[in-house]
Amino acid sequence: MRVLRRARALMDLDEIAEYIGQSNPKAALRILPVAGFKKYWIFYRPAKNRIEVLRVLHGARDIDAALEEET
Repeated sequence: MRVLRRARALMDLDEIAEYIGQSNPKAALRILPVAGFKKYWIFYRPAKNRIEVLRVLHGARDIDAALEEET
């Protein structure tokens, strides 16, 4: 099945990498999945022949507020 990463999800991943890179640059450059990062939530929706990744957020964030940004 194909995975389509929406623009906002890609922005989330860039922001996450930047944040992680402040304390651990090597970890920020690794590709997904990275063992040990269990606190990230992936918001997606199934579509015909693919999954659309909408957002990738840390569980400590205000999830409701982050998702409200989209509306």
